[in-house]
Amino acid sequence: MKKTTIIMNSIYILIFVLVAVISYFYIEKTKKENDIIAPTLEVSIVGSNVTLKAHDNTGVKAYAYNSVNQIPETWHKANGEKEYNDTLRIVTEGTYYIWVKDFRDNISEVKKVSLSCKSGRFDGISEDIYCPYSSVNAFGYNWHVLEDNGGYITLFMDSEQLNRMNHCDTLQTSEYCYYINNEDYDSYAWDKSIINNYLNKEFVNEIDATLKEVSVCTDRSGQTGCIDNDGCGGYLNTEINDLGYFCHKQFIASKVRLLTLLEYSDILSDLDESELYWVYGTSDYWTMNAWKKPIYAGSIRKDGTYVIDTDTTKELDVRPVIVVKK
Repeated sequence: MKKTTIIMNSIYILIFVLVAVISYFYIEKTKKENDIIAPTLEVSIVGSNVTLKAHDNTGVKAYAYNSVNQIPETWHKANGEKEYNDTLRIVTEGTYYIWVKDFRDNISEVKKVSLSCKSGRFDGISEDIYCPYSSVNAFGYNWHVLEDNGGYITLFMDSEQLNRMNHCDTLQTSEYCYYINNEDYDSYAWDKSIINNYLNKEFVNEIDATLKEVSVCTDRSGQTGCIDNDGCGGYLNTEINDLGYFCHKQFIASKVRLLTLLEYSDILSDLDESELYWVYGTSDYWTMNAWKKPIYAGSIRKDGTYVIDTDTTKELDVRPVIVVKK
C-alpha cells in the first residue's frame, strides 16, 4: 500500500511539473503574440560614438535613427535579445533622433542626441573630436578615421601608399609562413606574416606618436571557429569576446595591423554605396583574417567584394590601421 502511494505521488508530481512547463511556454508564447509593451532605450555619447542600451520584454528587433524627429523607413537589425547594446558611428555632426522596436513592432520613445564632432578633410590631428570616416593627413600619409574615443583616434590608411606585399613566402623559411605546394607549406597566421613583421618593425618607426597596442588572434589558417566557422585567426580579442568565441592559440600585441572582416562589415553598414569609394580603394588589399583551409587569408577587392580564400603568397596593397594617442 505504501509503495503504491509513493508511485501515485510521483505520478502526480510529474503531471504537475509537466503542466507547469507547458503552461509556462504557453504563457510566454501568448506574451509574445499579444505583446503591447514598447522597448526602453537609453542613449549616450562617448567621443565620436553614440552608444545604445535597449531592453524589451520579448526581444529588441531593430533600431533606426534620423536627423529629423520622424521615424525613417529604414531599420537596422538588432540582436533579437531582451538586452541590446550597440555603438553607432554617425558620420556627421548634428542632432539625431533614435528609436528601437521589438518583434511586434512596438516602438520605443524617441531619444534625442547632439553629436559634436568635426567631419571633412583635415591636416594633422588636434584635440578635436573627429567624426567617423573623416579624412586626415598625418605622419606623411592619408588616412580615414574609424573611431575617435577616449583620447585615442583609430586611423585606416588610404589605398596604394605603401608597396604591395605578401603575407607568406614562396620559399621555405623558419621565420614566416610559406607555400611551395600542397604538400610543402606552413599556414598563414598574423604572427607569421611578412606584412606584420614589416609594419611592426619598420613602418612603425615612421609614426611619430604614441600608438596603442591591440591584441590579434594568431590562430592559423586551417582552423575553424568564429563567423561561418571560417576560423578566428586575425580577429581582434575584443571582436572574439563580443562574438562569444575563443582563440585557440594566443594573442599577439600589434601597434600596427590591418583591417578586419568585422570592421569592414561595420563600415559597409554605416555608409551608402556612393560614399564607399575610399574603402574599396584602387587596388585589392589584405585583411588579417585567416580562413578554415590552410594557406589562405582574407582580402578585399577594389569592387568591394570580401574574398575569404586569397593565396597568401600574392602581392596585394597594404593598408595599415593604427590607434594613436591624441
